[in-house]
Amino acid sequence: MQRFVIPTKYLQYPEFKVLMEEVADEFGYEHEGGIHIPCEESVFEEILIRYMSCDKKK
Repeated sequence: MQRFVIPTKYLQYPEFKVLMEEVADEFGYEHEGGIHIPCEESVFEEILIRYMSCDKKK
């Protein structure tokens, strides 16, 4: 399992909203520690790369 630290502004993007809904459905809202996202690491990395490249273009 890989640990990622992302800018909070990414949470406004549609893919992250979907992932956060999946987290809430699977784990609920009450938990301690980091958020465990129920998706393949490679999928998450692809989403991150997409938004990181958009940030660099600005």
